[in-house]
Amino acid sequence: MVLCAVGQLCSRGNVVENLIRCQSIISRSAKAGAKMIFLPEASDFIAPASQSPSLAQSLKDSQFVKAIQSSAQENNCWVSVGVHEKSAEDAKRCHNTSLIISSEGIVQQAYRKLHLFDIDLGNSTSANESKYIIPGDKIEKPLPTPIGHVGQLICYDLRFPEVALIHRRRGANILIYPSAFTMRTGGAHWETLLRARAIETQCYVIAAAQVGTHIDKPLRQSWGHAMIVDPWGTVLAQVPDVLPSSPPPSAEEDPEWSTSFALADVDLKSLELLRKSMPLLDQRRNDIYPRLD
Repeated sequence: MVLCAVGQLCSRGNVVENLIRCQSIISRSAKAGAKMIFLPEASDFIAPASQSPSLAQSLKDSQFVKAIQSSAQENNCWVSVGVHEKSAEDAKRCHNTSLIISSEGIVQQAYRKLHLFDIDLGNSTSANESKYIIPGDKIEKPLPTPIGHVGQLICYDLRFPEVALIHRRRGANILIYPSAFTMRTGGAHWETLLRARAIETQCYVIAAAQVGTHIDKPLRQSWGHAMIVDPWGTVLAQVPDVLPSSPPPSAEEDPEWSTSFALADVDLKSLELLRKSMPLLDQRRNDIYPRLD
């Protein structure tokens, strides 16, 4: 068994302050024994969507990414973190990207979000993510890490089980969903979707989450409830359901403001036992419906 940590924070428009709080989660959870630490989608900043392309940096130039790489190395742990990645082709849009960084401080994999959050549910719940974000065009292979083979997905990808099943067939035993679910969709669907993906793929699901008020006007808030779910669908760990205070203090005053993490062991032996006793992958009727590879 290997211990991992799922993190939660409230990123706002100040990248430096968000970095300090991400580093706080990394150092505290590493001291608690976590070998791999998962941070939310858009950990670098959450600002008005129209500002995202101008605030985004390339991965090689991003001071935020470089600092997270240093933190991973200093704390001898692997880190997953969500960032905005500058586009070389489109000045009006950027990528929503999830990185996995090794304990040597090296970016091992970058995944760009495939499914973009374009919805209109009424009652002030609407979004048009594709206006400022470029959709990804590739499913990255499950990446070997100290806790297992990790398949990367991001937030709204959670609603599309096809990619999760493809990751399972390609060897994933852990799926990650760094996220910033809205209050309305989070309250209704967050835990249900995470547990469903875990059960149907027989994978651990690790979902770091944004929480609280990111922008005051127009109001943008996230649901939180970062959690780790085992392949049976049991919630092993969840960050306490506490909204951060508002207005936020500076990171200098309180570097831990809005930050929380929860710990759980990943037990690949029990995962393999479950898969052998209930061999869902082998029982699929691919003579009747298409096989997802």
